[in-house]
Amino acid sequence: MKNKKGFAALLCALLTAFSMTACAVAPPNTQQSSSNKQSSNEEVEPQTPEETALSFVVDENNYTSLGGTYVPADDLTDFYGDYEGNAVQLAYTQENASYQFENPFSEEELAKMRNEYGYTHVSVWIAVSGIQSGSLSVTSSAESPYSIMEIAGYAEYPFVASDNGQWYYISVPITLYEQTLFQVTDGVKDGQYARLMTLQGEGTTGEISFYVGDIKITRESSVLTVNQFTAKGIWNKDVASTYVSASDETLERFTGGYVGGAKRFKASANVNWRVANYFTLPQLNALKKYYTHVTLWFAFDNLATGKIHLENWNTDKMPKFNEYSTVNGGDKTFVPEDNGVWHSMTVAIDDFITVCTAEDGQTARDSFYLFRVVNKATAKEGTLMQLYIGDIFFE
Repeated sequence: MKNKKGFAALLCALLTAFSMTACAVAPPNTQQSSSNKQSSNEEVEPQTPEETALSFVVDENNYTSLGGTYVPADDLTDFYGDYEGNAVQLAYTQENASYQFENPFSEEELAKMRNEYGYTHVSVWIAVSGIQSGSLSVTSSAESPYSIMEIAGYAEYPFVASDNGQWYYISVPITLYEQTLFQVTDGVKDGQYARLMTLQGEGTTGEISFYVGDIKITRESSVLTVNQFTAKGIWNKDVASTYVSASDETLERFTGGYVGGAKRFKASANVNWRVANYFTLPQLNALKKYYTHVTLWFAFDNLATGKIHLENWNTDKMPKFNEYSTVNGGDKTFVPEDNGVWHSMTVAIDDFITVCTAEDGQTARDSFYLFRVVNKATAKEGTLMQLYIGDIFFE
């Protein structure tokens, strides 16, 4: 698992440099990254804000916003990864295991970057040093304010000695970043802070420090990258489900080109497969300058005989993702030979906006529907037929 985490970090750094594609700790799907595309043939240069409006760049004048001790880039030459800036060093002890920083972006700034320019995520660079043995796990919260590291999926992969000196690029959707914010009252002032992480050690030794680098508003291709936290944003009110890590032995045997976490359901005949929508309508329309389509990964497993069919028939007058699919109008049949094979389904971004638009035509739905499953199959002996839903992304 740790090797995968290190590989993910390296791949994430490369993707960050070239395409700013979202990356979680779990090994990302290398098929998701794509070049930004115009939604028309017109040569229109998208507007971009000033870099200073997008970035909190750590320096000797502002590092106190992150707490800890200022460390210039020249003192971090032993660290590796695709980050070369300054950082703030935060000491770890069992008594000091929770970290937060002053949120550098106002609510108005986040809304403007999202709605006018089509920015999607908030990112931060982080590294650890000094772990000699044992591990440090990111803990989970029952409710908001969550932590950035939890939302990014790091609760699945504890930090160990092999992580020392490695820069990790962490990004979370703007909407979920806002769920990390909270107010602190100390009798002197009220301030808005973002929760970075809370840690729990297990047999951990060493003089351990965490390093926090620049924080930035970014544009990334992820609609939903599935990890332990975000998996709750995929659900069906009628069907039980569970999260499955990319390192699970079941998913490791799957083929088809997708590598990542997934939400697993019993493959029931049902229409209520839904995904949380973290985008506003102005934001989606702004993203049309950069992307042309939206793609979903999914798979079936444990079919013994018969078939499972995805239909675009609409039973409740709610638009569904597969109604607009570029493959067979969203209708597709799956048979036992498709067990454990990942498939992708793509819709034009204008159609995705339709799927996400509320009945008033002016606002976005808080979730969108995927498809209708018709099950005319039987399961392998001693198993359940299963549906897996993976990442969704712009391209």
